[in-house]
Amino acid sequence: TLFIIFFSVLTIIYDFILSKQKFKKSLKIFSIAFSLINALIFSLGFFYLNKTNNFMSSLKQVNYVTEEYYLLVNKESNYKKISDLDNLEIYTFNEKIDIYDNAIKKLKSLTSAKIVESDSAQSICDKLINNKIDAIMLSSVHKTTMDEDLEDFKTSVKVLHKINIKIKKSDKKAHPDIDVSKQPFVIYISGADSYGNIAARSRSDVNMIATINPNTYEVLLTSIPRDYYVQLHNTKGSKDKLTHAGIYGVDMSINTISDLLNINIDYYFKVNFSTLVKIVDSIDGVDVYSDQEFTPWTNNTIRIKKGINHMNGEMAIAFARERKSYKEGDRHRIQNQQDVLSAIVKKVSSSTVLLTKYSTLLDSLSSCFDTNFGKNEITKLVKLQINDMPNWSIKTYNLNGSDSHNVTYSGGAQELYVMNPDINTVNLANKYINGIKSGKTFIELGIN
Repeated sequence: TLFIIFFSVLTIIYDFILSKQKFKKSLKIFSIAFSLINALIFSLGFFYLNKTNNFMSSLKQVNYVTEEYYLLVNKESNYKKISDLDNLEIYTFNEKIDIYDNAIKKLKSLTSAKIVESDSAQSICDKLINNKIDAIMLSSVHKTTMDEDLEDFKTSVKVLHKINIKIKKSDKKAHPDIDVSKQPFVIYISGADSYGNIAARSRSDVNMIATINPNTYEVLLTSIPRDYYVQLHNTKGSKDKLTHAGIYGVDMSINTISDLLNINIDYYFKVNFSTLVKIVDSIDGVDVYSDQEFTPWTNNTIRIKKGINHMNGEMAIAFARERKSYKEGDRHRIQNQQDVLSAIVKKVSSSTVLLTKYSTLLDSLSSCFDTNFGKNEITKLVKLQINDMPNWSIKTYNLNGSDSHNVTYSGGAQELYVMNPDINTVNLANKYINGIKSGKTFIELGIN
């Protein structure tokens, strides 16, 4: 940046001196035109440098979390405002965490209704749609779960009032002392099932471990099913779906996966639906292959055809979330997610897109991440790529398991679909990730 400013000043001085000297008119015109072209080139360079610096400065850890709590009543009820519930009963699902406690305090300040706490979200939702209770308070993240898992819930209730909560995060992932251009490192990629603010509390629908060796130019992407039945870090009692770890923060997901695979995770990237939609739309869509035709369960206005589909952001997110159209369920969804990610990488890495969409792409990505991967790490990787121009080898590995139903830590007494881990695939993931971290190659580890 300093070089560009310095050279621009020199150009201006040169033009000034030239204008005062007696040279041929044609030489002056040529020199001035040449200077203007140089000024334009350097201005563009400054513009793109400034864009890049602003983007890298936006990469940071989010230090707060937000949540929206809904006061819900039966759609057929006559309740129109929160005061209509005074002296009645409002049932809540007791989450036993700080953000829930803050919501309860705010609710009590708004109504004289009696608060009745329950250990089952599904139980109070069942009672509400069957007119056995007057009202419930449910967090946005648990309402989303009930909308998906409880038949008729979404169409049987209405929102009477919303309570917005924002609290400071109590945890923060430490920044590791790693030279990413020389040492292998591990990144956790969390795909949150929410739109809008990246700080919003949400489940983690995508759980992927990227193990990167900058010496061998090899990357292993290890995907873990969202419904993997695991013990959440530092909890006792019932296990839970891995996706629910995200409800308690990205650190809970990191620590739970670290416990499961017996690995150390150095960095993390948390993104959400909005991030993916913005990226895909900013590069004018991506081409993705589908092995069957279907209407996504998350968006019935979209039709995915068998074969190559040119997808905009909303279509890409619907395809990446699809599981109900497949016999393999979540296992096939993981493949869809990897296909969309590969299509994005393929298109973004093309010279045409980088030249024409660079500014738009950076604008779309600004403030869309929660991460501890900073400017220093990105700079080192960019220098590595420019200096060595390596041809990276990317392999994928998916953990597997068996279908089941069980109670969950975050769901209380209700039974939900879960996937019991296949210990053989867990052990193999441990071997691969720790092997690459120690410097072993794909060939040495038997990764095909």
